[in-house]
Amino acid sequence: MMNVATWLYGSSARGDSTECSDVDVLVVGGEPPEGLSYRFCGRRLSLSRYSWPEFQHMVSYGSLFAQHIKQEGRPLDQSQGSTTELPALLSTLPPYRYVQRDIRAFQASVDDIREECSSPVSLPFELANVAALVRRIGILGAYVDGKPSFGRYEPVTHIVENWSLATSIALEFPALYQFRLAAQGASVALTGNPSHLLQLWLARAQTLLDALKERYGESSD
Repeated sequence: MMNVATWLYGSSARGDSTECSDVDVLVVGGEPPEGLSYRFCGRRLSLSRYSWPEFQHMVSYGSLFAQHIKQEGRPLDQSQGSTTELPALLSTLPPYRYVQRDIRAFQASVDDIREECSSPVSLPFELANVAALVRRIGILGAYVDGKPSFGRYEPVTHIVENWSLATSIALEFPALYQFRLAAQGASVALTGNPSHLLQLWLARAQTLLDALKERYGESSD
């Protein structure tokens, strides 16, 4: 029976967290250690919990989340699960298998949000969804470029610069992402006309997605 592994990842692991950031913690195989919230001075914890078979399955197809953990994560304790078993599992991580499936899912998301534009339930909610989508496109694009990046803004900056796209996309993406942070409960300033922003960023999401398709083609996984 494998032990519990507890790893820190995300902005707190990278060292670029802010007062708005959650503390992202991966727990594999059981319960998180006692006193974890006190260790981070009461900051809000975002726990990603998996059984060992679940995480082993994710590793088997090269999950981008597992890629993220391998690249940026670090153990939060000295248990065997954290220092030996999880690193050993991550060392077997193959290339991500489902790039084309994700591209199709991204296109479906763009189409769904576009359909909602005529009578959106909530413009800030839709902008939060677009922000998350643009970041996911950036993460996949950076990964398939061979430059994995999992930060809040860096993946979008990477593909804009490396694919010679309009610099305004990267420059203005942090302002869009404030809608995502607000949806997660952060106290942030939101600027711009939501209706205009939604139309603008749907077009930009499609631009990024078209560039991704152009570079990596259409095929079945």
